Amino acid sequence: MTKLTKLMMAGLFTALICLTTAFIKIPAVQGYIHPGDAFILTGVSLLGPWGILCASIGSGLADLLAGYAIFVPGTVVVKGLMAFIFFLVINKRETKLWRILVGGILAELVMVAGYFAYESLIYDVKTAAAGIPFNLVQAAGGVLIALFLIPIANKALKTMKIGI
Repeated sequence: MTKLTKLMMAGLFTALICLTTAFIKIPAVQGYIHPGDAFILTGVSLLGPWGILCASIGSGLADLLAGYAIFVPGTVVVKGLMAFIFFLVINKRETKLWRILVGGILAELVMVAGYFAYESLIYDVKTAAAGIPFNLVQAAGGVLIALFLIPIANKALKTMKIGI
């Protein structure tokens, strides 16, 4: 993949993460549940370290657009860590479904723990704990969608001869 193609895809994934996080949402205790995590995982699988930047920037912008500015600092860190963990697990030539599953679960557990820690700082432990089930639902949805989306995206890039 050329640098220009990678840059364009990074812009696309940043926008996809932002839009699917900010505008496709189900209200939860302190925030909302969204499918943006699936695009984080997919972006990382296709773009490697660039996907980590997409995760942080796209998710942070989504919080800003959705009116959750207090979450922007936490989100930038948490989603970046989540993407980094996923990258460490799947950073191989052949992205196997088991790697997506294991990496996705580990990454999403980092997300749940990270938001619990951040919400404990800005609210309290009890309020932060109330958000855990919603974050787990979002996590499960993100991994399940990514299990389908990543192989499709890989095949599409190979078909278009973009290469990854």
